[in-house]
Parts: sequence; structure tokens; C-alpha cells
Amino acid sequence: MKSINLKFGHEKGTSTTPDPLGIVYFLPSAICISVETALSSVNGKSKEHTFTDYLQVAEVVKDAESGLEKLGILKKDAVGAKFIAYSGKTVTHSYKYSRTGTSILLERKSSGWHLTSIMPVNLYQKPPHNQFILTEKQDACAIAALRQKYNIEKVST
Repeated sequence: MKSINLKFGHEKGTSTTPDPLGIVYFLPSAICISVETALSSVNGKSKEHTFTDYLQVAEVVKDAESGLEKLGILKKDAVGAKFIAYSGKTVTHSYKYSRTGTSILLERKSSGWHLTSIMPVNLYQKPPHNQFILTEKQDACAIAALRQKYNIEKVST
């Protein structure tokens, strides 16, 4: 799959001139069309527990960006981080069959988040947790940020 630059923060569509009734129509942007076409080709007929549109992927991008901030990783140091996200929510215990979901891989580049991979996955009751894949430098930044939030007390015995 060719990498798609998601241009974090851009709207779903571009506005056109309002018609005489004042209604503004939105035409899907090229990014939306590229993402939705790629999702559709991977998902096939599955729609229920999968990522199916650009807005769902845009939410994942926001989660990834805020997750890096929470880890204490600055934007200048974010290049190279990857984020794996899984579609679907937890279903009841009575749902005993697997269901088809979607796994997407985002990579942080200097121009923003890029969608680099989309794969179908079998989901059971609970989908896997979304997770970061960090570089060693990013890991060190995250550990340093965590260590600022606590102190160690030496206990004498």
C-alpha cells in the first residue's frame, strides 16, 4: 500500500459555493477518497466492526498525537513513531464467534501522520489495545517524562 499523508487537522471535505437556497455542499477531499478506497478494498463486505471512513481514521490520528504528548514526546522528536490501531469495540460474552475488524498502522513523519498499512484482523470478544512503536530516543523521552511524576523513597530496615 502506498503511504497516505493524512494532514492532521484538515476537514473531511472542501466547501463549495452555496446554492440559491443557501445550502453548502461538501465534496470529499482527495485524502478522504484515498483513505476510504483503501479501507474498502481491505474490508470487502465487512462494515460492522471495521474502520470504514476517513473520520474514524482522523479520530485515531488525534488519539495518536495526544498519546505522544502524554508520553512527553515533543513534536520535533515525534518523527519515526508508529501507532497501531484496531477497530471494533468489546462485545458481550455471548458473542462467541470471531468477527472481521481492521488494523491500521500510522507512521509519524515530519509532514504529519501517514497511513502506511491497512490489514484485516480477526477480533474476538475484546479487540487488542492500540499501541505505540517508539524509537529508542522516544522511549528515553517517555521514561524521563514518567520519572518526573514520582519520587523514590529509600526505606531503612
